[in-house]
Amino acid sequence: MQLRPLSLVLLVILLTGCITEKTRTVTTIKYVCPDKSIVSDPERCEREEPKEIVITRYVCPDGTYTEKPENCPEPEPFLVEVMRYVCHDGSIVNSSEDCPLPDLGISTTSIPATAVITTIPTITTTSTTQPTICADLGCPPGTKFVGSKSSNRYHHCDCRYAKRIKPENIICFSSKRDAESKGYLPCGVCIKE
Repeated sequence: MQLRPLSLVLLVILLTGCITEKTRTVTTIKYVCPDKSIVSDPERCEREEPKEIVITRYVCPDGTYTEKPENCPEPEPFLVEVMRYVCHDGSIVNSSEDCPLPDLGISTTSIPATAVITTIPTITTTSTTQPTICADLGCPPGTKFVGSKSSNRYHHCDCRYAKRIKPENIICFSSKRDAESKGYLPCGVCIKE
């Protein structure tokens, strides 16, 4: 059975969905087999080539799934711009730093997975991180770097990736040595050695 490959741009748009404050759209690619069964892997179809379909559901703030956003307890969606990345292995992550290291020396090229383009204000940094920026992230005085429980990278507090860490996942470090002793690696964007 031979499937026509989707272009990467189309795949990125289909996998991204629409992220909203009140509800979140989840788009899933499924295949309809000739016998009318719906499967997630086209190899499961027998004989003929399957047709690709897109299934869209909404995730409410309470985590429940629904077919219509109006069915959520607070149905008024508000669009939030979110940058997602597709790694070389096809996984979707919040930060290009979260892409797994490839085998065979392939570079970890990631592609932004949103059509929304945002301008992120840049903050000029000096040789030391301003303590107020770390405090704004919820860290105690003396914090110079932050990391996330869901990643193995640490960042300057004013790094664009540090600003994306959820408050419940933030870990504060007083030095590079402190972060590295806990198994964290330096961010490739904000920490140049």
